[in-house]
This record gives sequence, structure tokens and C-alpha cells, in this order.
Amino acid sequence: IADKRVVVGGEPVDVAEIFESTTDYKIPIIEYTEATPRQIHEVFSLYNKQGKHLNAEEIRNAVYHELDLMRALAVAAGDNPDMARAADFLLPEEAKIRRIKELLGEYRVGDARYRRTKVLSWLLSMLLSDSVGEDDRPRLLSTAQQINALLERVQDSPTDPLRHTPTIRASLALVSDAMESHTSVDAWAPVFKDNARGVRWQELQLVGSLLGVTVAAAVLGDRLEDRLIEREGALRELSATEDWRRPPKTQTGKQWEYIAQISLAILDELGEPA
Repeated sequence: IADKRVVVGGEPVDVAEIFESTTDYKIPIIEYTEATPRQIHEVFSLYNKQGKHLNAEEIRNAVYHELDLMRALAVAAGDNPDMARAADFLLPEEAKIRRIKELLGEYRVGDARYRRTKVLSWLLSMLLSDSVGEDDRPRLLSTAQQINALLERVQDSPTDPLRHTPTIRASLALVSDAMESHTSVDAWAPVFKDNARGVRWQELQLVGSLLGVTVAAAVLGDRLEDRLIEREGALRELSATEDWRRPPKTQTGKQWEYIAQISLAILDELGEPA
């Protein structure tokens, strides 16, 4: 846009001149060099009280943007289209990983304000972040806390497997394969998708069923789609039952219980041990 002309103070001026000319006006900058992720969140929260508020996904993308994993999630979900610049380590699986964005669109997941990155991050955090604490008790975290727990783990540990870019690439390729199989079969009753006509997948049902299918993909590999086709009718019948209906209240505990119920039922139906 450098050669475009805009009106400033009633006078036409080139955009290049605005950005390239010198000025006496000073822009105050505060640089945080030793801030923790929690402190960064607090700063974003403070500034976010005025003007247009950032949502949790936008804040997360800013706080963890230096992580290869965070950039890879945004690229795979389609919220950052520049794979070569943001996550070039994904290029060996480019076609497969770009398919994730298309499939999220087919699920009718909105593309505004990192919504698709949130759904993909939620799924990956369920797959790759331990949900059991040091006391061997389940950690029933909210969706945002679960995603942040994964990113904080990666950020805090230089030896974390998800610091290794081939591991990130392989994880997203696995998710892509699972999503492809998940959407290619007629195994999900409309009433399960959105408690109505199945026009648009609701996120909770989508993540729960994708979790089960992705775990199965890790075990079955290339046999996954054939197994889904074999059990298509049974899964469709099962997903139409009242037991698979989204609970009316989805507090954290209920949400975890529902996701576990759906994913384990899928694994059981596909013949794989839980």
C-alpha cells in the first residue's frame, strides 16, 4: 500500500511518506524483558479493559507466539496463512496440514478471531497434555486452562517433545488424518452434532468425537477409515441416543465427563482398548 494516497489533515499524502518520513512525535514503549507468562496475561488483561477487547485465543496467540507449537496451530487452523514464514517446518506435510483448515470449515467452525485455532488447540491439549496431577488425581481444568497448561509445559521445558518440530508436524499430520476419516463417514447422527438437525457441529461434540477418532488413528493408522466404515451404522445409531446428547449444563466437570464418555465409547466401538 506504499504508493496509495490517503487524506491526512485535509491534505492528500502517500502512505509511504507517513511511515518513512521522520517526525518529532515520540511513541512511548514499555519493554518487558523478564516477565512471566502470568504477568503478560495480567498486562493484556489490564489494557484489554478499554477499547476493543481481545478474546482468550488472541491473548494466547500473543503470549505464546514465540513457541513453534503456537505458530503451527495458528497456521494449521488457517488463522495465519503464511506457513513458509510462520512455521516452515510444516512444509514437508503442507497439503495434509492445510487440509485441517478446510475440514474445520466443513464442520462450520467460525473463522473469526482465532476460533479455529482454539478448537484445534483444545483437541491437541486433550491428546498431549496430562490430565492427572502429581497427586495422581484428575485435573479438571477449564478449556482455556487445559490449552494453557499444554503451552506452559512446552514453554517451561527446553526438552519437551513439542519443542521438537518434527514431533509437532507429526502430531498435526495425525490430527489431519483423523479429521479426514471422521468427516468421510456418515457415522454421526444429526441430533448428536448440534442437538437438532446437524446443520452445524457444536464444539463440545466435535472435540469429543475427534478425540476418540484421533486416539484410534494413532493405533490403527491406515486401517482407521475402513474400521469406521465397518462400524458406521453402529456409531450413527449410538450417537443418536439420549446418552450422547450434549448435557444441558457444561461446567468443567460435566464437560470432562461428557468428552470422556464420547471418546471412550468410540474407541470401544472401533474395537480398540481404552
